[in-house]
Amino acid sequence: MGKIWSIAKQQFKLILGKRGSIFLMFVMPLVFSLIFGFLNGTFGNKETTSLQMVVVDLDKTQISEDYKTLLRNDYSFSWIEKNESEAKKLNDKNEAIGVLIIPRGFQEGIIQSNESEQIILNSKQESMELQSVKKIITSSYQQLKAVYDIVYNDKQNDAVSNVSSVIENVSSNNQTIIKRQIIGDGLIVEKQKAVNRNSLGFAIMFLMFTLMSSSAVLLEERAEGTWGRLMTTPTSKITILMGYLLAFFMIGWFQFGILMTISTFVFGVTWGNIWGVIIFASVLIIMFIGLGLMIGGFVKTVKQQQAIGSLIIISTSMLGGVYWPIDVVGDVLKKISYVTPQSWALSGFQELMVGNSNLFGVASQMAILVGFAVVFLGLGLKRLKY
Repeated sequence: MGKIWSIAKQQFKLILGKRGSIFLMFVMPLVFSLIFGFLNGTFGNKETTSLQMVVVDLDKTQISEDYKTLLRNDYSFSWIEKNESEAKKLNDKNEAIGVLIIPRGFQEGIIQSNESEQIILNSKQESMELQSVKKIITSSYQQLKAVYDIVYNDKQNDAVSNVSSVIENVSSNNQTIIKRQIIGDGLIVEKQKAVNRNSLGFAIMFLMFTLMSSSAVLLEERAEGTWGRLMTTPTSKITILMGYLLAFFMIGWFQFGILMTISTFVFGVTWGNIWGVIIFASVLIIMFIGLGLMIGGFVKTVKQQQAIGSLIIISTSMLGGVYWPIDVVGDVLKKISYVTPQSWALSGFQELMVGNSNLFGVASQMAILVGFAVVFLGLGLKRLKY
């Protein structure tokens, strides 16, 4: 382990010391985030976004009002209330992610502990944004039922009014914790700032560029003969390779960790489930290392890797939702986006950052990224000339 660490530390310093490394790792992501943030109108710490979800309230009761309050506590989307005809027009024009219809008898269903069937209409294909909205709707509905159950079981005189007062506290405070284990580890309703999609997207894209550039070290050393000489030393090939891979992983986390910190203070990004984000980001970094090794295994020079790698990174980033939300493109491009790792990475991060998911909630995204990593690393290591 000592030899692996020594190799990793040496390579980490060499890669970081390269001319232009800091510019590529930190300056470029911030510049792109600023430019596209202003262009897309998402720069800064906003509590609303251009992604609209329409709510139609047919029940018109106190409990349905409380439910809408809980929905609006999530600032990842803009929740607007319309009547049925207006909602249908917005939905038909694709000007909203979808329409949530709160049915008549909603309050009665909550009081009698019956499930109220909510209807979600959308004229678009199933998008990642709509999947996120559905989770928010489910979470808010469960929170509303749990609050009512607490108040009702405590035998308050007017359960509905008391539910409203609890919900008002949720809305007026940054964080309200109900000390009852009703759902999972309890109810934690937290105001979330809007996730700045651009800063996240470009952090992912330039992480790809950095790890692509880092893995090019193997091509450089192979061309200079350093790699061949290393293979003749008493140190095992596995130890040498693990040292290099650890160095790439450290570089990836050095970049992503600093970008996380900067985005928190500059762009107002809230990272939500931080441990989930750390584990998810680690899988992503390993996958990008594999991509760099795989491309490096099929080319002969660093320039070839840079040219092919840049083409792959930029094109898949455009298709994967880095430059603009996937929801605004056509159905064909939307389907194509599902074959890019960036789209699954963005989807997983957004789920974790909204705070409505743990790692189990992003299991599908994680599994797909692990699949990409296995394929990329497998091909990269197989093609690597020892």
